[in-house]
Amino acid sequence: MLCAALPAVFMIGLHAVFFRHIQLAVSGPPYSLADIVLRAASLCVGGPGSGPGATWIGGGALALLAVSLAALYRRDRDLSVFFAVTIVIAPAAALGLTHAGMLSERYFLMPMSFFLLMLALLLPDLRERGKAGRLVFWAVLALFVAANGRHTCRLVRLGRGGYQEALRVMAKDSR
Repeated sequence: MLCAALPAVFMIGLHAVFFRHIQLAVSGPPYSLADIVLRAASLCVGGPGSGPGATWIGGGALALLAVSLAALYRRDRDLSVFFAVTIVIAPAAALGLTHAGMLSERYFLMPMSFFLLMLALLLPDLRERGKAGRLVFWAVLALFVAANGRHTCRLVRLGRGGYQEALRVMAKDSR
């Protein structure tokens, strides 16, 4: 316990003395924390990144998070505490300690990764629950691959951030 307490005390002291006084000149459009979290949760499970679909799918993903943490708590309490801290408590604490002028879904990439890891640990349990469990297992897996495949196909087709068109313009204009 002392091994974990010493770095924690150091980081709290570092924040109290140094980090909390840093003023970032970054600002962005006004945002709603709830909207950002719902969109991040939706993107995490392969849903859309905006619109009413993101709200509904993001809400479903957050419900799945709660159910998954409860199921993991029944199976392995230490592991459930690890995932709860990594996915929920640490990001909430970071948001509470900072005053971000800008917030984006990408800032939740680490918690989203650990959420997927937790689901990957729990999903095989469904397969062991008879024929119905296997059917749900394969349906969830197929839905996840199809939903994320849509995002991957779009990335392959359009590229990232429109840089290809910018490179073409620069190549044409630099001659």
